[in-house]
Amino acid sequence: MRDRTKSTAKVRSVRGFETRSKQLPHADRGRPWQNDAMRLAALTIAVCSIAPLFAQVQRFDLVITGGRIVDGSGDPWFYGDVAIQGDSIAAIGRFDRSSASRSLDAKGMVVSPGFIDIHTHARRGIGLDPAAQNYTRQGVTTIFEGPDGSSPLPIGKFLSDIGKLSLGPNFATFAGQGSIREQVMGLVNRPATAEEIERMRQITRQAMLDGAFGVTTGLFYIPGNFTPTEEVIEIEKVAGAMAVYIIPTYATKRRTFSTASARRFGSAKREASRPR
Repeated sequence: MRDRTKSTAKVRSVRGFETRSKQLPHADRGRPWQNDAMRLAALTIAVCSIAPLFAQVQRFDLVITGGRIVDGSGDPWFYGDVAIQGDSIAAIGRFDRSSASRSLDAKGMVVSPGFIDIHTHARRGIGLDPAAQNYTRQGVTTIFEGPDGSSPLPIGKFLSDIGKLSLGPNFATFAGQGSIREQVMGLVNRPATAEEIERMRQITRQAMLDGAFGVTTGLFYIPGNFTPTEEVIEIEKVAGAMAVYIIPTYATKRRTFSTASARRFGSAKREASRPR
């Protein structure tokens, strides 16, 4: 008599899936697709159950949503979200709030890169308030010292001291032509000698090596207004040859607003920016 409790293995196709029925009990003989369908249904339920867990994985630390984004490229603003990971922008687009540990609603606000203030006198108070909230609360995230031809010297020690503070914004500096001149020859009202100019050039070179972004002049102030244009040019030649930054290496406050001073300013600026 045939054994009716078992059936031989068969291969059947159920809606495109190849299923193999192993030795089945008599009651299921000839209907292996029912078991396979049940397994498929169970697998589907399991996948659907864990899918939301994957969707909720937090990829970012912070998402800023719904703001008007001005990205600094010159293109028109647009609505979007900004995703932050660590201290960097990870992505710009559209993101669910569940994709980040925190979210900020920027509806009705502008989201933009931090502003750079290249003319500050921050050294007067940065030691008392390193957070510089008067800048950061206005969106300024980088500040420059050393305008108007005045800066601390040497630049290396100055930046080292600043680096010991718990700063809120980024901090950078220029070297001041007036400060360089004063260190070499005081506040006398006369042209510098060739030897004095060379010493100024050496101080300028060291300032650039120490981290200065360039040289400023304050030709309206002492000792800038004692400085012949040719002397300014010799200092700026050094800074211009060593600059590797996009920010201009020469900034000034003019002697006066006369046509003559404008010509002198233009001469120094052209010479400083001439390719070496």
